[in-house]
Amino acid sequence: MPDLLEKLTNETANEVEDLYAFQIREILSRRNGLPREYFGFCAQPTQTLEYFLGGIIGPGDEILTVGPTDEKIFEIITGHDASYSEYYEKMTLLPDPFEVVGRINKRTKLVLLGNPNRFTGTTYSEKEVEHILRFSDRSILLLDETTFDTGGVSAISLIKKYSNLALLRAFPTNGKESNQFIICNWTAFGETDRFLKNKIKPDSELPGILADLKTPEFSRSQIKKKKEEMLLLSTRLRMFNLECGLTPDYSIIIKSSEIDKTVSILSETGSRFFNLDCFPGMQGYIRLQLSPEIDIFSIVDAFKNKFYKEYNYRNHRHRLTIYRQSEYGETPTGNSHNPVTLEKVGE
Repeated sequence: MPDLLEKLTNETANEVEDLYAFQIREILSRRNGLPREYFGFCAQPTQTLEYFLGGIIGPGDEILTVGPTDEKIFEIITGHDASYSEYYEKMTLLPDPFEVVGRINKRTKLVLLGNPNRFTGTTYSEKEVEHILRFSDRSILLLDETTFDTGGVSAISLIKKYSNLALLRAFPTNGKESNQFIICNWTAFGETDRFLKNKIKPDSELPGILADLKTPEFSRSQIKKKKEEMLLLSTRLRMFNLECGLTPDYSIIIKSSEIDKTVSILSETGSRFFNLDCFPGMQGYIRLQLSPEIDIFSIVDAFKNKFYKEYNYRNHRHRLTIYRQSEYGETPTGNSHNPVTLEKVGE
């Protein structure tokens, strides 16, 4: 940043929009097919969501959150003297836009919906998102799309059509706390825009974000490889009596009857996971997050070592019977298979 500051007078530095922010908006504009004016963020992007909500909600407003929601969101809401209500999807994890619309009232200023939900993977289609927008035109719908880079789920095609829609996405983080930005039609959000004006600041984190956007540490080929690994891991974990589901952003939802044991094993591997016990109806569930540093083979080995004694390994010769289709077609009894007996040496 000093190289740019040297080109500006002190007075200009206080007046002109941060040049790094301009370049970041240019990149986001090209990648998303929207004018750069649709993208907003703070000089410290970890605070973007807080400032955005601060410009929208106030005392007496009500916020509706859909599905499990990060506790930090509730702290922001209550910090502005607003209230919130929570709606949880059914345990089948199927979206229900009609139920969401039915819970919106005249005091509902904002609906916060994770798409897909970061904890459960519940996903709303573009048509379902549009249904909520059509029947809640007095409320702002904020879609949390921070898993877009891995999941690809988005309602960005609706941004120009609905002025009450905003998307929350994330910059590359390199292991840090999530750096976020907002996509919306800023002319419809009034004074909220003033929170997201980026002036030249000595402590701005934007130079690092710009560098990450130009040369991402987590490339598309790496993402593809990690997705394949997460798919493989979701099948391997079933060997240990775990129920596993792969979410649209390629994280794994694990259901375990021995939650403490499972948490202990994952902790030993240093994996990034979230215990969903704190959410209603999610007792016994864990979300294992896709990340650049995840090592699926160390996770499988850790479970294998812990569960080793629960397996009955056969260390003796045994007979294995298999069947193949008869060369003579159907038998008079209708049985089209002849037994073939093979011998196999157990490990």
